[in-house]
Amino acid sequence: MCWFVTCDSQDHLRLTFTSFAYDFVNVTEYDGSVHSNTVSYSGNTLLNGVSYFLPSSSMDMVSSQSGYLIILQSHPFDYQYEIVFSFNYQCGDLIAFPSIHYDSHCDSGVVVTGTGTVSHRPYDDNQLLCWFVTCDSPTNLNVAFSFFETESGYDFVNVITYDGSTHSDIGHYSGNLLPFPSSMRLINNQSGFLIKFQSDSSVNDQGFILKYRCGASSTIDHFEGYCDSGEVVTGTGIVSNQFDSNQKLCWFVTCDSPTNLQIDFNSFNVQGDNFVSVVEYDGDVHSNTVTYSGHTLPPSSSMDMVSSQSGYLILYYSGSSTSGDGFLLSFQCGTTNTTLPTNNHFGGYCDFGVTETGSGTVSHGRPYDVNQYLCWFVTCDSPTKLRLNFNTFLTEFDYDFVSVTEYDGTYHSNTVSYSGSSLPPPSFMDMENSQSGYLIRFQSDEVVNKVGFSFNYHCDDSEPFDPTPSELPNNHFSGYCNGGQTATGSGTVSHGRPYDVNQYLCWFVTCDSPTNLHLDFNSLFTEPDYDFVHVMEYDGSV
Repeated sequence: MCWFVTCDSQDHLRLTFTSFAYDFVNVTEYDGSVHSNTVSYSGNTLLNGVSYFLPSSSMDMVSSQSGYLIILQSHPFDYQYEIVFSFNYQCGDLIAFPSIHYDSHCDSGVVVTGTGTVSHRPYDDNQLLCWFVTCDSPTNLNVAFSFFETESGYDFVNVITYDGSTHSDIGHYSGNLLPFPSSMRLINNQSGFLIKFQSDSSVNDQGFILKYRCGASSTIDHFEGYCDSGEVVTGTGIVSNQFDSNQKLCWFVTCDSPTNLQIDFNSFNVQGDNFVSVVEYDGDVHSNTVTYSGHTLPPSSSMDMVSSQSGYLILYYSGSSTSGDGFLLSFQCGTTNTTLPTNNHFGGYCDFGVTETGSGTVSHGRPYDVNQYLCWFVTCDSPTKLRLNFNTFLTEFDYDFVSVTEYDGTYHSNTVSYSGSSLPPPSFMDMENSQSGYLIRFQSDEVVNKVGFSFNYHCDDSEPFDPTPSELPNNHFSGYCNGGQTATGSGTVSHGRPYDVNQYLCWFVTCDSPTNLHLDFNSLFTEPDYDFVHVMEYDGSV
């Protein structure tokens, strides 16, 4: 059976299959004199084995005789499959799907403009579909999913921005969690969002619905369709949430005017199928989504707001079962003040806090108590080099945590959390000002305690961080080990057989001049989770 699809006059012709299953369909281009570019389809897969979806083709007719020849060929003795297919055809000046998207993302696609809805539900196996969402002229464009269900971990939707020359992937989504809304300012009529959908060869779900809107307003609803309830909070304050099952809650944290915005988790116990997501919003686009679950205290975050629409979107999702205590989040707008060690670091972050300066030792525990939230801010009297080194460390693994956060006088950053019996690595900083330092936070849960931890801190501008070889033992070993040795050239280090208890020993392995250095362990046997060997790289300064 054959169909020849054409137009009454020379025009643009588009052909789109809306359903397709089994046997063979050939699609052949005809330019008025020659048939060419035949492609054969069977099932939902190209004959050459390339993953495919519902075919779509378009041409600019070179004459009124041009068109597509569609040939259906079925096997009369094969009753296993039902022959099902249908297609739409349209003549007219349609918007061509930009060729730049074909090569890198899709086999074909559809362009949509203005305000409307893209609905793709349910979907089939082996689909690779694209929609390019744009506006007729440069303006603000908003997109938001109102429904989303794909096979988790196998069928995906990518949201990609295109500025007229470059694609930037801003989201990769799968499962039944609604992707975050996005907005962009189109710089030309080539800009827009590329929505890419890909399904695998088995198991499908209900699909998705996407709403898009072109217009003058860049305001976007952070909560609609994403949360059962949402709240906008501004200025300085605290967000607290305790567990309940089947919740979808949102908070959008912002400031009344563009300024520095900082958020800190003060407590966090979100377990099971429950999680918290932190999303940056710059006034146009949601980005840098990070999702947290478990007991580990999430790191601090800060941004310089580029507009009064900027902020952090906090999403809390809980499943049918709950476990944990929830979380406590503090936020602050504006330039920090000079009383940072008391007001900024400890207020709302800890039950108790101490500022340590100069050089000394902090020891906590043996054993520590349950339900503790304690802080130490380690700094120097004037800008200098500050070193932090843990000498002992044993907390309840994955339940009691020590977090180390850098503070440069304005922002908290580079938070790292430690738990268990592994000794945290040393930390160094060149203080930028007298407000800089390290914030050490300790959090224990309501049951089980351990020995605790101790650390040394040292302020010294005279001791170089780029020492000569003769000075290296003092830099690496002082305050870090009870004994240390520098080994150069080639050789072997052997320790133990057996080793003693309560040892803190170090070796610094180097060469007499810059060259390639190779390190190999020939044997290693220590008490699991209690006795450790640490290997740290040293580049001459850190």
